[in-house]
Amino acid sequence: MRGRSPAPLAPLLRAGILVAALSPAPAGAIVGGQEERDSAGLRRGVVALERGGRTFCSGVLISPDIVLTAAHCLAAGRPERVVALDAGFRRRARPVLAGEVHPGFVAGRPPADQTGPDLALLRLGGRDEAGSTPLGLDGSLAAAPEDLVVAGFGVAAEAAPEGRRVLRAARGLKAVPAFGPARLFVDSATDGERHGRSACHGDSGGPLLGPGGDGGPAVAGIVTWTSGPLNRRDAACGGLTAVVPVASHRDWIAAARRRLSAGGAG
Repeated sequence: MRGRSPAPLAPLLRAGILVAALSPAPAGAIVGGQEERDSAGLRRGVVALERGGRTFCSGVLISPDIVLTAAHCLAAGRPERVVALDAGFRRRARPVLAGEVHPGFVAGRPPADQTGPDLALLRLGGRDEAGSTPLGLDGSLAAAPEDLVVAGFGVAAEAAPEGRRVLRAARGLKAVPAFGPARLFVDSATDGERHGRSACHGDSGGPLLGPGGDGGPAVAGIVTWTSGPLNRRDAACGGLTAVVPVASHRDWIAAARRRLSAGGAG
């Protein structure tokens, strides 16, 4: 799905108000990011969701067998498998056995029109051959832009679908006024007025990471949709990145994780 840039975005953001006519898209690949090549870094926790041999969303491991992602990524059914990268950046796949969508999520609504939490959990089968490390859920959304990192397996540009399956990350996002149940972030260098760093096609369900209690990266939010910048009416990426904060939903995440680990949900 493509989106149009909000108009007029810049003056409303400066005024602390967002009353724009948005036509955003579910988030895809990281725009303006760098390929993740640290074997001890984010590749250990950020994963790709696949169906029919195609990467279509991202996610993050929060337990050895549990992935947190966006609920709209399950709209066409559960992913067939989740792919993590091992220390040599080889792809290691595990089957998806079960999933649970947040009960407040409204099925059939576009992500940007969603009135409920766009969150879901998946339970994985098989062995972890990637040497993965689950990430905590205590990341801070109030951190400085240089400490906020968005990561995913989406494309690096809207017209470059071949960029999927590569893990990328970008830092330097700052918060702007909230929009419904999501929090909004823009590239701190462009303020969303020009093309800048953002999530894009395939990054839905991936994490926005902030400093955790131990000082390392932890999940602060889950990417749900993006829009283009003010100067690109035909774009769907490079402007806003919308995320669902996890802090408000920790009780549901904990309960759903227990149910899935016990073999529940479907």
